[in-house]
Amino acid sequence: MSTRTAPRTGPSAAVTTAATLALGVAAGVGVAFGGRGIALAGAGLLVVVLGAAFVARRVAARPGYLGIEVPAVLVLVSALVWRLRDTTSLASQPLDAAGLLRLATLGLGGLLGFIAITRGDVRSLLTRLRGARPLWIYIAYVGLVILGMIPSSFPLLTMFRAASLVAGLLVLLGAFQIAGDEGVWRLEKVLFWFIILHLATVWFWVLATPHQALRHTNSPFPYRIEGLFPAMSTDRIGEYGVILFFWGIASWIGFGKDRVVASKWRSVAVSGFGAVCLLFAQYRTGYVAMAAGILLLLIVRRKWILMTVLAALGTTVVLFGNTIADRLPASRITSFLLRGQSLALASKLSGRDTLWSAAIPIWKHSPIIGNGLETASRVDVLSGLGRGFTSTLHSTWIEALVGTGLIGAALLIAAVVVTGWRAFLMAIRGGRIVPVLVVGVLAIRSVTGTSFEAFSLECMLFLTMAMVVRKPGSRPRPKEGLEGDG
Repeated sequence: MSTRTAPRTGPSAAVTTAATLALGVAAGVGVAFGGRGIALAGAGLLVVVLGAAFVARRVAARPGYLGIEVPAVLVLVSALVWRLRDTTSLASQPLDAAGLLRLATLGLGGLLGFIAITRGDVRSLLTRLRGARPLWIYIAYVGLVILGMIPSSFPLLTMFRAASLVAGLLVLLGAFQIAGDEGVWRLEKVLFWFIILHLATVWFWVLATPHQALRHTNSPFPYRIEGLFPAMSTDRIGEYGVILFFWGIASWIGFGKDRVVASKWRSVAVSGFGAVCLLFAQYRTGYVAMAAGILLLLIVRRKWILMTVLAALGTTVVLFGNTIADRLPASRITSFLLRGQSLALASKLSGRDTLWSAAIPIWKHSPIIGNGLETASRVDVLSGLGRGFTSTLHSTWIEALVGTGLIGAALLIAAVVVTGWRAFLMAIRGGRIVPVLVVGVLAIRSVTGTSFEAFSLECMLFLTMAMVVRKPGSRPRPKEGLEGDG
């Protein structure tokens, strides 16, 4: 009796992601520093050439390589931040060198995804997607983002936000068209490695230029790390750390069901790396996400006694925390959790409430379909507050409300709720645990940051998990890869 084994995708996915990310970093540094970036650009090209040579030896066993891994990495690279600009410079010159680089990678990735879709039977693809209700809801949301160009004060920027979301959907659908569930898993693998390698660039700059990559705080742990090239905020570092922490734990618990982390020692390493990133990022929402994720993990694993004990401890801290803090030397712990801020400032979410309050009058200009995703917020709200270098309102739901109105926000809520519920049912019925934990972390992140509403790695991760938890449809037939990729 012969047995079929799945193609080995781990090394190729890691090397491809590393090579493309290295080239992107080199190009980004070149854009930022001009002539001083030439050496790094050359080094990046060398890494790409060597990585391509390594990957080429395995392409023959990996049908659809140009329709899954390559476009996925390209669109993810397009979402990286190579330089910071204020609203005025963005409006006067939207397509500078870095903008053209982003547009090129996004366009090429979307084009490869579109080719992957059209090389197969599109009607069959639609039949197999009947059970992917969250995806259809999200597609309706993207349609509303496109419609938002009409009331937008900066239609070109709104059009780019819509095109980014469309490109991400094309990549996801192209991967599913080529290889079905295996294609979705390969896309998930790319996302996993991209997170790890993106965080690796952060630690590279911490070691190379600590005076720039370490931000001083007044907490007992006086430093927070941040990414330089590509730029990466401390909050996002903490978010990725929590995701990796739970990804490793879920892979350990459900070993054999999750192939992304292929061994138990890697699960431990991934979880440890994620925890260290969260610690050095000092991301308060990340602490909440970790606590909620642990509670969720206990629920799906039916550890009722331990869950009850932890819930009782949490309730005690909430009710009697101030009394305990007065009698015990816990002030340093409190200071660490608050990052040296006062309790009053922390209760205002570090000033986010001011941004959200200023956004409501702008939303009222077009309450039904919004004023343009990540356009009205930046051009009308943040610029008016003198926050030109701030790109978002630091809340998925306020951003969606201002950008896509009541209809868009409702569609987005529906997509997240349905995906989360299906992921929970999958986990509690003995299936994979990763989707419910990842969606849970992204949902908590969405309260004080961006996650689902605009194109980003988080958006691609959410859409991939929505495909993972879709209801079974017709059995997918194997698809041939793109011409020239084996």
